[in-house]
Amino acid sequence: MDWIAGEHDSPGKNDIAWVTGAAGAGKSAIGRTICERCAKEGNLLRGSFFGSNDGTRNHSCALVPTIIYQVCCLNPAVREIVTAIIDNDPLILTCTFREQLSTLLITPLSSAFSNDTTLAPHLVVIDGLDECKSHASQLEILDSLIYTSNLLHFPIRFLVCSRSENQIVNFFSLPHAQDILFKIFLGDEYFPSEDIMLYLSECFTAIKEGHIFMSLIPDTWP
Repeated sequence: MDWIAGEHDSPGKNDIAWVTGAAGAGKSAIGRTICERCAKEGNLLRGSFFGSNDGTRNHSCALVPTIIYQVCCLNPAVREIVTAIIDNDPLILTCTFREQLSTLLITPLSSAFSNDTTLAPHLVVIDGLDECKSHASQLEILDSLIYTSNLLHFPIRFLVCSRSENQIVNFFSLPHAQDILFKIFLGDEYFPSEDIMLYLSECFTAIKEGHIFMSLIPDTWP
């Protein structure tokens, strides 16, 4: 939340934050929690979550339309601009990810809020980027976010959550990405056994304490 407010900007604007770590370390939990907090504070644009086993969420095709749809639902002024753009050029939805992002998100937001110089930063969350099946699409998304951040006349910050896969690590190691990146590293190792045991123990305790024959259940159960 401090990063969204600009408290970690150094030396320039860190418009992209990357939360990374091992599977199960809590990346998605952080992404969803930040979405909830920003939604309550009124500065969430959209949270989008990839899923490798879901055929509707394991590719990049629907990412921009999903983000745009949510933004349009929240803001009638942006909806009017986006509707006019699509009516004028219906094929925009078949263009590259970068063109869609620039034309359907950045341009409408910049136009709708061009006179508001006090606007607080708004957030777009992209969680599970590594679960987008195409590595080329992953890199296209990241490259588009970098490109877009240089065009912004509307304060948007992108929170990307993913595992530290080679292609993503290599991209964020590039000089032009380093200049605007804020990294949150959750660690390479995660051992879930203790968390699983704690969860199961609490659930079994609740079952035992709420059972009509509680007094007959041995202490060692289950």
